[in-house]
Amino acid sequence: MRYDRPAVTAGRIPAQLFESIHLKEILKEIERCRELSIDLAIATVVAVRGSAPHPPGTKLTVAADGATVGAVSGGCVEAEVISAAERVIGGAPAQLLTFDSRDADPIEFGLPCGGELEVQVERFCDQLQLQFATLAGRGERAALVSVLDKLGSVSGRVLVSPDREPCASDGMSPSARERAIAAGEQHLWSDRSVLIETEPDRLFVDLSMPSTRLLIFGATDLARALCATAIGLGWQVSVCDPRARFATSERFPGAEVIVAWPRAAVFSSGA
Repeated sequence: MRYDRPAVTAGRIPAQLFESIHLKEILKEIERCRELSIDLAIATVVAVRGSAPHPPGTKLTVAADGATVGAVSGGCVEAEVISAAERVIGGAPAQLLTFDSRDADPIEFGLPCGGELEVQVERFCDQLQLQFATLAGRGERAALVSVLDKLGSVSGRVLVSPDREPCASDGMSPSARERAIAAGEQHLWSDRSVLIETEPDRLFVDLSMPSTRLLIFGATDLARALCATAIGLGWQVSVCDPRARFATSERFPGAEVIVAWPRAAVFSSGA
């Protein structure tokens, strides 16, 4: 089944601008732990109210060997999240942590931005989680909808993507499955993950989106600085210039380098 893509709302900063900074490292860590059979916990920002460093969908992983990758804040609450992840790895149930700076001294509390975060912490052992990570690694669009209870445990999941039939966890009730599929289809083409408050469930729609693509025409020194910045944000960068002397992979590491006139490059690549 394919879903038609609606128009993208202008004037909003895409969440992947923030999430992609850690995405590649997190996907590498997931693969490392799978290859070495290391237990892994994953913490995900599921809701933000007010000001916060990162949007919903941002992640942090904690492995049983102590390795930590990613971030859920600007370093404000990571210590408590990591402690919760270690407890989950040790056998504790999934947890939903709430950090609200409005109820405490911001400096003492460690969340000085003035907002509220909800962070869900669980073991990374679900097959739909793995499929979702695989699609994200390929740069494909997908929505992983998790049915959460008030404590943060997941009673079921549904994976929705444009070119595949929705896939649901075993044991989900027909009504919960229908609600999760509807939420995934509704938000599949959104630009950020979202927590949907419903009765009797809370549905977290975690989105995977293709990386932003940047085309740079002219292999100049300014282009080199722009290229490095964009790659640091996780963007896919192509540099085009007909001058082979300047358009080299050595000058633009990590970018696709095209030695051609812009018109030829654009039409030959289908961009």
